[in-house]
Amino acid sequence: MLTVLTGLKIAVMISASVHSSHTVVPGDTLYAIGQADHGVSWQQVWADNKWIKNPDLIYPGWKIKLPGRGEHADPPADPPAVAHAVQVPRARHNRPSAFVGSGTLSFRGLEGLWMAAGGPGWAAPHAACIAEHESGGRQFAVGPVGERGYWQINPAAWPSWMATFDPLGNARAAVTISHHGSNWGAWTTAGMCLFLAGLPGLLPA
Repeated sequence: MLTVLTGLKIAVMISASVHSSHTVVPGDTLYAIGQADHGVSWQQVWADNKWIKNPDLIYPGWKIKLPGRGEHADPPADPPAVAHAVQVPRARHNRPSAFVGSGTLSFRGLEGLWMAAGGPGWAAPHAACIAEHESGGRQFAVGPVGERGYWQINPAAWPSWMATFDPLGNARAAVTISHHGSNWGAWTTAGMCLFLAGLPGLLPA
């Protein structure tokens, strides 16, 4: 019996040592990394990666250890120079997470959020205009059929990670859905902002 228990204990230890990690890509946040497949908070992710000095600032290429899944992953010796660091401007309001501005954002704040999520600068005015028409720039705006956040992402039409109130997550969804600002057809308010873009394919089908 003792041998069996010892064997079970060893098996458990081996299983626990198998870890999972995530390699940061442009537009990532600790919040999005934790929520994507694992349903854990950004605080848990940060707690298991204490070598990250500033949770507001993570770099593409870093390997993030996922909570409770093994040894800590080491960061690169030096972060890439000015290298597309993932960071979002802080807003004037209380923050639900450590990475993002929140509350009601100005037109300029929405532009900054769009670009911080990986959206191109040339599309930022159009993106901000649509967000203003969709949500009034309000983080926790909810539409008539459950659309969420600044860009009113519909949870019935898009994956759950997109339909989030997390500011950067919501902006990343807008970047993805609009094909980096090249097609705003998913938003019925797109036509109200054409004067800012003059790009083809912006009106809803």
